[in-house]
Amino acid sequence: MSTFSKELKVAYKYNVRLEEIPESEKSDSIIIYGLTPLLPMHLGFDPIIATLRYFKYKGFKIKIIFGDTYLRMEDKLKIGPKEYENVCNYYKYIFQKCGLENAEFVLHSDATANSTYWFQLANIANDMSLRNVYQSIPGEYRNDSIPLAKSLHTLMQTNDIEYFGATHVLGSLTQERIYYVSRDLLRKNDFDIPGVILISETQDLFGQLLKFSSSKSRLSYHEDSGSLKNKLGQLNSSHSDVIRSLFINSVMPYEKSSVDGKPLTIEVLNDFLEDESEKTFAKVISLLYNGLITRLEKLNKDFKKTPELISWIDLDRARGY
Repeated sequence: MSTFSKELKVAYKYNVRLEEIPESEKSDSIIIYGLTPLLPMHLGFDPIIATLRYFKYKGFKIKIIFGDTYLRMEDKLKIGPKEYENVCNYYKYIFQKCGLENAEFVLHSDATANSTYWFQLANIANDMSLRNVYQSIPGEYRNDSIPLAKSLHTLMQTNDIEYFGATHVLGSLTQERIYYVSRDLLRKNDFDIPGVILISETQDLFGQLLKFSSSKSRLSYHEDSGSLKNKLGQLNSSHSDVIRSLFINSVMPYEKSSVDGKPLTIEVLNDFLEDESEKTFAKVISLLYNGLITRLEKLNKDFKKTPELISWIDLDRARGY
């Protein structure tokens, strides 16, 4: 058992907004998480990684699915297969360096190249009504011309659960509607119903959702000492939730920190954040900087051994310069 298991339990409790156990338990538990790699990774992934690591230490098998199929359906994949493979390898590298070294990584198009995937999808589609489709689509996409890709997303996500053998799925709270419809479809087809673990959407340094942020307001895995100091220097006591999340997900599961000779725990951190004095806040930011830069320097040192993984990244832009 990892010495950081306690820290991962803290992260799990902090991150998860909805947890529903499966209707039937299997001896071999598999949790899947799907994403669509396109941009350089940032610390907004840390709540996801910490949550997956929690399940890893509970004995789960982790499957991470790179959703290239979905990007192609929405015409967002503007690079060739070789270039995209390198992007996925970069994501895989970071996930592994962050404690998910035994995870299985799957390219979604490898599944859709299998005829079994489409036969299974067709069977599930027989029970998919247009009402189900509409109800599962996030509100911002409900207009007079719903893209076909959005309409198919719920259906394919349902199929992914069964195809990849998931006993649990991890997603964001905004996907709650999709998973309710998915589980209803699985039930109609006599498939096992997975557990659903949903976490809140990650925010940038100033509390904005990441999809509305820029490289100047989010922390990259590629920050150097100057860019990290500059970004953390923009925080103030009103950003306590962001600071708490960074400690819980990005520092404590990786680096042992101490303050005044005592281990930094969530209780100690909360006491510090409740103290509104400038001196205490400066100490908190210093602790945060030291914890982050130690971790990031280790990660970026390893990139020097495999420079091809980041050859497509404009590092100055990722750092907000």
